Amino acid sequence: MSIEIEVADGTHLEKWNEYVEKSQHGTIFHTIEWLKIAEKHSKSKLYPLIGTHGGEVIGLFPIFYVKKGILRMIFSPPPKMGIPYLGPAFINYDKLKQNKKEEMLEGFQESFEKFIGARLGYNYISVMTCPGISDMRFFKWAGYEIQPQYTYSIDLSGGAEFVWNNFKKSLRNDIKRAERTEICIEHGKRQDIPAVCEIIKKRFEEQKMKFNIKDGYFLDIYDEFAPRFFDILKFKMDSKMAGGMFFLSYGKNTYHWQGAVKREHRGLALADVLLWSSIKLAAQKRAERYELVGANTKRLSAFKSKYNPGLDMYFLAKKGDALGRLAEKAYLRLVKR
Repeated sequence: MSIEIEVADGTHLEKWNEYVEKSQHGTIFHTIEWLKIAEKHSKSKLYPLIGTHGGEVIGLFPIFYVKKGILRMIFSPPPKMGIPYLGPAFINYDKLKQNKKEEMLEGFQESFEKFIGARLGYNYISVMTCPGISDMRFFKWAGYEIQPQYTYSIDLSGGAEFVWNNFKKSLRNDIKRAERTEICIEHGKRQDIPAVCEIIKKRFEEQKMKFNIKDGYFLDIYDEFAPRFFDILKFKMDSKMAGGMFFLSYGKNTYHWQGAVKREHRGLALADVLLWSSIKLAAQKRAERYELVGANTKRLSAFKSKYNPGLDMYFLAKKGDALGRLAEKAYLRLVKR
C-alpha cells in the first residue's frame, strides 16, 4: 500500500485532534496541545507526522527530535515528561481485514522509515506504542528491538459498586477504616500543584530516585486541559495537605497519572482512599476504563494488583547504531541532571 508520510500543517494540523478522536489508539497524549507542551518542556523539536493514502488520513505519528552535538535522537514520547506511551495512532484500523491491516502497517512503516532517514537522520530512536497495537512485526522487520510493557486497567462499564465489590477484601476494609478518620478530600486548584509536586518529589527521594518533571509542566497542562480533562484530588488532615493526585480523562478513559501521600500518613491507606475517590468520579463521568498507568515495577504492581485490574500490554520499540546506544545513555543522564 502506497502511503505518504509528511509533517502535518494547514488543514491537517487544524484537524489533528479530530483525527486523534477517530483513532482507537488516540489518547490525550496525542492531542496537539499536549504535544506542544511536551515539546516546550522537553526542549525537543516536535514533528507531528501524518500518513495518508489516496488523500485519506490513515494514521498519526508524533515524534520528538533531539540533537546534542553530533548525536541525533528520535523519541515518541520524549523522556521524563510523564507520558506513558505515544507512538502511532491509526484510523479505522479495527475495521480492516487482516490482509489489509498488514498492507497498511507495512506501507506506513516503510514510509515512516524513509521520512526519518531522509529528513532527519538519527543515531537512536525509541517508540513506546499504545495499548491496542499488538502487531509489532513491522517494527521488528525494520530492525527494532521489541520489549513488552504492561499497564493495569479497571473496567468501569459495570459501575462503581461493581468495581468496589471486586476489590480485594482487605483493601475494602483499609479504605473504610481510613474514611473514618478526620480526613477531608477536595478538588484541588491550580495553586495546589506545587504542593502536590513537592509531596511526589519527596516520595521519589525516599526511594532514591529523582522526580524530574518541573511544576511548570503541570501548570501548563492544567491551564490547557482543566477542568474537563485534567483534575486534582487532594486531602487534608488537621487542615494541612497530606497528599494529592493528578488524574486525566479523555474519551472513554481515565488515567491515574501522578500522585503521592506524605510519609507520616501512609499507614492509613490514604493513597487507596484517593484512588478510590478518583475511580468513583470516573464512573460518574461515564468513563469505561480506568488505567492505573504502569505495571512494570515490581514494587508498584503489588499495590495496584489488589484493585483486581486487567493487565494490558504495549511495547517499546528501539534501535540505534553504536553511537546511538551511547546517545541513549548520555541523553538520559543529561535529563536526570
